[in-house]
Amino acid sequence: MDLLYDGEMDLCSSVSKNAEPRGLWTSNDLQSAINKVKSGITGVNKTSKSFNIPKTTLKRKIKSNNTEECNRLDPDSTLGANAEKKFANHIKKLQKNDFSPTKQEVREMAYKVVVELGIKHPFNETVGNEQRNRWFGLVMR
Repeated sequence: MDLLYDGEMDLCSSVSKNAEPRGLWTSNDLQSAINKVKSGITGVNKTSKSFNIPKTTLKRKIKSNNTEECNRLDPDSTLGANAEKKFANHIKKLQKNDFSPTKQEVREMAYKVVVELGIKHPFNETVGNEQRNRWFGLVMR
């Protein structure tokens, strides 16, 4: 057990003491970085260091072409932040009009939307309810 707790340490020894804060870049930084990489001025590695954006984040944002502002460190939204806000507002309007859809009905609506729009999604028969419940919680906060 001395690996997990040493009398002088308060934390598990596997936690890095030199970990940098996460999510400090802005959407303007992200857009500038994407433009630099796409125009071929600099590569992903150099650009990620100069804008303090993690390399994997920059690659993912370039690949998905998603530059929407994100205030959380969760994975990117399935529908997109704006569409999920509209979806949540629609559900809240339904609730104000005394029609409160159940979680199952909300998940079914979301599934129909992503299928009709042809969006790659985690909502299918093989993933099951766990992924849908997580998505529901993220949309309805």
